[in-house]
Order: sequence, then C-alpha cells, then structure tokens
Amino acid sequence: ISKGDEVYCPFEGSLRLAERSNRVTHNVFLEFKRRTPLPFLSNILLDGSVAVHFSDPIKDPGWVDGGKLRQFDITLANPPFGMRYQQEDFFSYPWRFRERTLYGEVLHVRHVLSQTVRRAVVVVPNAILFRTTAGERQFKADLLDTRLLEAVIELPPALLTTTSIPFSLLVLNKGAM
Repeated sequence: ISKGDEVYCPFEGSLRLAERSNRVTHNVFLEFKRRTPLPFLSNILLDGSVAVHFSDPIKDPGWVDGGKLRQFDITLANPPFGMRYQQEDFFSYPWRFRERTLYGEVLHVRHVLSQTVRRAVVVVPNAILFRTTAGERQFKADLLDTRLLEAVIELPPALLTTTSIPFSLLVLNKGAM
C-alpha cells in the first residue's frame, strides 16, 4: 500500500486491516454488513479517517459511483467463513459472479475482484483449495487461466482469534492480466 492508494476493506473481519491501512493512507473504505459503532470508535481512538458504509457487499454493495461499483487500488478482505447464499441473494450487480455456486468463498473473492483495480489479498479457508464442485473448479481454473492468482500463502490453524480453521491468503494481481 502506498500513501495515495485507495484501499477497500469489505466484511466485518476486515476492520483490523482497515486500521493498519489507515496508518499508510487516509483513503481507506470499510464496508460492514451489520450496523455497529466499532468502526467509528476505532476512527476516534486511532485518529483515523476510515470511511464507513453499512451494507452487504454480496447482496447490495454500498460503495457505488454513478450506478457502477466503485473501483479501489487495493483490497484487503477477511470475509466470513462457511457462508452460503441463494441465487436470489444477488440483487445488485449479479454480473460479478461468473460461476454458478452458492459457496461464499467464491462469491467473496469475485466481489473483491469486481471492485479492485490492482491487487487484492483475501483470507479464505483452505477448503476452497481442495473442494471440487463444478463452480469452485471453474473458479480456480479461471484464476489460473487469467493469471490473476499471484500467490497462495497457507497459514497455520488457530492463527485467527475467531476460528481454528486452517486458512490461506490469496494474493490476486489484476495488473498481471
């Protein structure tokens, strides 16, 4: 992250990423599904300037400019694990989701890619690396075919305070396309 970069942090788990990003750039945009004072308290305590929007990034994204999804230089996302969605959940901007899947991991990464210009880092459970349902297989093949996937960094279990599930970081580089 550079000083002038716009950084997008969707999902509640990304608050700490937004706080850290705010130390480098004051162009940080956080999107929370649940209304909570936590991001505002964080802004006060850290003398930050994180812009906050309360909306569901998957069902109805909040960072929109002129009817189009706003584009950010960098996205850092820690989405919830184990989410499932129904097709009717994709009310706004359904073109973001190429694969027919209800697995949240695929939808979260696709959403992140739809709002990122250069690079994204997304926390995902390791299960996405090994499941072979049609939509996930197509998703992983597309990441490789389009050269979006720059790295997979596997991290040890119990590293996150919210879960002991083993997880990885997907580093996605849209500049390499």
